[in-house]
Amino acid sequence: MEINNNNLLDRDRQSLDLKQLISLIEKVIQPDIIYLLGSALNKKMSKSLFCPSGYETELGADYFILVLASSLHQKSSIHWQDQIEQVCSPAVPVTCIVLETATFHHWLKTDHRFARLVAQSGTVIYNPKNILFSPISEYDPSDESSTIERQYRAGFSKAQEFLAGADLYGIRKQYSLALLMLHQATEQALGTMIKIGMGYYCCSHNIERLLRYASWVNGKVHEVFPMYTESEKRLFTLLQKAYIDSRYKDDYTVKYQDLLILTERVKLLIVILEEWGKK
Repeated sequence: MEINNNNLLDRDRQSLDLKQLISLIEKVIQPDIIYLLGSALNKKMSKSLFCPSGYETELGADYFILVLASSLHQKSSIHWQDQIEQVCSPAVPVTCIVLETATFHHWLKTDHRFARLVAQSGTVIYNPKNILFSPISEYDPSDESSTIERQYRAGFSKAQEFLAGADLYGIRKQYSLALLMLHQATEQALGTMIKIGMGYYCCSHNIERLLRYASWVNGKVHEVFPMYTESEKRLFTLLQKAYIDSRYKDDYTVKYQDLLILTERVKLLIVILEEWGKK
């Protein structure tokens, strides 16, 4: 089914938001091409090329973009993504992926699924050099389905095993290590959704970033970690910090009740992954 991604844009906000967005990005890095991958319309209806049917949302980001640049100047994609989001978010909230143009071109030539989906259906909002990529090569849908199935099973299994590890550490009253296992289960579940939903591998331990990416694929995931109250924000921060602080900070402590609540939320996330993966 061909997706018309012009429908991703809220016509009343399109011109002002995107012009401002491009101007802000240019203050951070000189882009070659910017693709619009998704938008949350008034934070009520969210759509992306990875979930075109849309869903009601309270996403904290209005636009999902891919920025291609000739050079990342020996800095990581994560560095530039953080920089762009920090500069843009006060005016135009955004979630972004940053890649070198040559990397994206290589991905297209080697039939990388993320690059193919973007090139086929992404909306170009900035391309002053009129850069054109080589035609997309044909691919075997059966091979792709097999790869997605393999990625799903591997990711789902790892998430379950980390959850089992959390239960074991909980029984031993090692609550900080139990939360580390919950962090890893969460990372695996969200990373798997991103990988099979977008074809993109996000090498990050940042649960908040993974959650934003996954929200553009599956609208249910943002319901797992609500952050409407200070208590909810505290719980999420506790989980977010578990990857580092549970191992290296002596003052990092986890209360049993907090562990129970977060365990139930991670279990819910894995159920969402399982139900979505079966579809």
